[in-house]
Amino acid sequence: MLDIRFTQRRTGISYGQPSRSERTRQAVIQAALTIIARDGPRRLTFDAIARESGLSKGGVMHQFPTKIDVLKALLEHQIQYFDNPSPAGIAKSGAAEQPSALVEQLSSEVTPMDGITRSR
Repeated sequence: MLDIRFTQRRTGISYGQPSRSERTRQAVIQAALTIIARDGPRRLTFDAIARESGLSKGGVMHQFPTKIDVLKALLEHQIQYFDNPSPAGIAKSGAAEQPSALVEQLSSEVTPMDGITRSR
């Protein structure tokens, strides 16, 4: 008789959770940001990133083969951070509750150009 068994294979699909690779990349980025803020960019080395992140140097280099790759990821992270501000940061600034007040404050700080007047 034919014995057919169904087994569940690990597919690597994670529902709403980042993959191990993505968690490693994020740990490296956070470690690099910490090192730059604390020690300056000259101290950003693979050894320092590995120590700060708790990963092996090989694990860091698997995700980012060169320091240029780390710097590109840092740049992409910062662009994403500033393009997509967190709801908590917006709430803390008060901009969400009073957008017109924020616009008014910014527009009052802008000096009109010669010959051009603002109309209210």
